[in-house]
Amino acid sequence: MSNNLLNIDKLSKEINSLSLSDKMNKGGYSDLFYEHLTGLTKFKMLSESYNLEQLKLNEKTYLGLEQFAIEHSETVEGEKSQNDIDWDLIDDAKEILQKKLANVLNISQNYESSGLKPIVKATIDNYENFLIYKMLYPNSFSNPWIPTNSIILENGYLVMVSGEKELIKEYDSKILEKVEEDSTELFLVAKSKSTRGFSGFPIDTRNNTQSMIFDFLKLNASGMSSAIKTEKIAKYLSSRGKNYNEQEVRVMFLLPLKRAGLIGSSTNGYFYINSKEDLIHSYKHHREKLRGIQKTLDMYKNKGRLLGIDLESE
Repeated sequence: MSNNLLNIDKLSKEINSLSLSDKMNKGGYSDLFYEHLTGLTKFKMLSESYNLEQLKLNEKTYLGLEQFAIEHSETVEGEKSQNDIDWDLIDDAKEILQKKLANVLNISQNYESSGLKPIVKATIDNYENFLIYKMLYPNSFSNPWIPTNSIILENGYLVMVSGEKELIKEYDSKILEKVEEDSTELFLVAKSKSTRGFSGFPIDTRNNTQSMIFDFLKLNASGMSSAIKTEKIAKYLSSRGKNYNEQEVRVMFLLPLKRAGLIGSSTNGYFYINSKEDLIHSYKHHREKLRGIQKTLDMYKNKGRLLGIDLESE
């Protein structure tokens, strides 16, 4: 079955409207990258068998997660895709993106020998994976490359995952100085438009910890009636040698797991979604929270009108 949602005119228009950011802002790539990583890990967590060792990040395991997500997409999507992958369209789009990035970075004449080639190639590889998954499941929210696609096309940053310290040192040696106890062997490097516009960080172990929490909830909080509070989850992590406060547990682990659709929550805590009733309960809980937020926004809009301010345009 062909995929008529994508065509070269549409992709070319999106690519050519790309504008690289004029400055480095970690908020433009950090959270989105970790959303991408959770999205990749999700495929392993939902597979019939996996172990935490498979999620200890290095270049081999990261590439393995990417390959696993594409080859086992039906694990998340619930059915095997009947769509074809248009490799010619992908190759054409990749060529357009390469030329666009080379022009923006002023390396068109010496692209093959440029020191920027590795990060340009990594950015294009992410884009290719996004298109492959998009062709397989056009309407999926579980495409793990949606966040990385936003990093480049919406926020204007090139990104590269690498464990090659000498290469990273060429871009920004300060990235290597940020290694902490919970760092993996991998680093994320980001590039803005400016000549010296590099930044990044050591990738931490949060995807491994997320999987640990997922397994813990699956075993100890299977269903909404067994929901567990954040405090108990933090204590469990502490018993495994991972010390985080409750706010860190919520932001770094529980919220990403919820956004990936892996766990549910209610006023009683967090739980593994084990039935349609669990899913309905969590959905209604979040729908009510959303309604409350919307009421607050509506009140702010009304106050804005009284003050002569259009908050939607701010």
